[in-house]
Amino acid sequence: MYVSCSKTPGSPRASGSCPFIVPSNLATGTYELRLLSNDSYTSLATSNSFAVTGATLNVSPTTIARGGTVTATWNGIAAPTARDWIGLYTPSGANQSFIDWIFVSCSKNPTTGSASGSCPFTVPVSVAPGTYQMRLFTNNTYTLLATSNALTVQ
Repeated sequence: MYVSCSKTPGSPRASGSCPFIVPSNLATGTYELRLLSNDSYTSLATSNSFAVTGATLNVSPTTIARGGTVTATWNGIAAPTARDWIGLYTPSGANQSFIDWIFVSCSKNPTTGSASGSCPFTVPVSVAPGTYQMRLFTNNTYTLLATSNALTVQ
């Protein structure tokens, strides 16, 4: 935005403040704002860094046997849909390489969305012992909202 606090140029200001709306699809992380000169990339000032937080996902218990069930608990989905889903992954696996999955309605059928909740998730018996994680995605896409703590399968 311009220092006129809009997306179109206005009267220049030597000082002031503007409300800045953080986009809802911004990934969780640390960011900063930069004041740039006269429609260029010449930096005049940089803000303090700030954290953007989003959804969280946790699994419990953190150690189970193959074929065991964990509880996947999520919170903070800004725009929940019935097609938000949770998948089981190896930590280095690409988002498209899930092992198994469920929608946040706790089944393979999308029925309701929820900003927060929990679902039982049975780890397939075919999964090899090792370390895994669960990932939360939005609206039947590979847009990652959150990654869980580590899950050890024995």
